Amino acid sequence: MRRHIVRNRCISPAGYLPLFALDLQRDRRLLLSANALSLGVAAALIFLADTPLSALVDRSAGLLPVLLRCAALPVGLAACLLLRGLLHAALQRMCGGAGPRCGPAYAGSGACLTRTAYAAVALVPVALPAVVLAVLGRLVPPAWFWAVYGVQVIHVSSAAWAVLTLLCLARLPADVLVRDGGLRVVVFVRPPA
Repeated sequence: MRRHIVRNRCISPAGYLPLFALDLQRDRRLLLSANALSLGVAAALIFLADTPLSALVDRSAGLLPVLLRCAALPVGLAACLLLRGLLHAALQRMCGGAGPRCGPAYAGSGACLTRTAYAAVALVPVALPAVVLAVLGRLVPPAWFWAVYGVQVIHVSSAAWAVLTLLCLARLPADVLVRDGGLRVVVFVRPPA
């Protein structure tokens, strides 16, 4: 995974220097790593399911329930991604104070966060809907399981970017600052004394 050295075009917080940037738009290898991790997580979650996929298209009750279950998947996914984006933006505002910029599946901000705050901002919007979907998946009838679990699989596996970023941050000193721009994360460190 290549890290782009940050040039002078990024304004550093007082007392900090830019260390590196992780940029999904410019670093093809990082993008491929995030996508490979996402596909691996999705495959593992599908393999771990205890209800056969054929339950989604079980036509014993007719064609209309099958169509409703299949239509529920993209609707549920859109609602889940919207909720995750809103949670992400709200947490960025709470932790950093700067107004977030939102895209279709990401939220970014100009605020610098501590490593702990960044971990909360990155993982809480994934964890809360994941818990709700896990409980909902156990409450629905088996025929509806894949309509809920499919949303769960896509939701959890799409968090690969956050996981890769947190893995890069885990080896750094505790006092680093992180500026999450959505598709570009810049890490700042205190200069050595």
